[in-house]
Amino acid sequence: QHRDLAKLKDSTSQLIGRFITEAENATRAKYGSGPLTRFDADLEIPSDQLIEVSLLKAISSFYLIESPSAAPRYIIQREIIRDLVEVIIEAAPDVLDPIYLDDWAKATNENEKLRVVIDQVASLTDPAAYALHSRLVNS
Repeated sequence: QHRDLAKLKDSTSQLIGRFITEAENATRAKYGSGPLTRFDADLEIPSDQLIEVSLLKAISSFYLIESPSAAPRYIIQREIIRDLVEVIIEAAPDVLDPIYLDDWAKATNENEKLRVVIDQVASLTDPAAYALHSRLVNS
């Protein structure tokens, strides 16, 4: 059963990735090919993709996220996220991904710096978060 859930999660992730591409294409069609920064553009989501993603999110929520078997995994993931934020904020900017360095340099207070770190952690896939946690926390 665990393998089936993993396959469902992987399939759902791939489909959502395809839908994200459609949203990016629609956003680019409206705002052009330049940099899309925080307050200079809105995400454009085609209505077909919005409906499809909503359905997939409901399915994955019911079968994966709300599954009682997922609870132990979420406890571990919360700990990893908490650890990563703490370690990165202490070691920044040295451990920040290059795409976040400019935002870090522009941050004028602790809340803005925390936001940069949270953006980096939020961008991580599960495997990338585990790997970074292993490198930064478990080393």
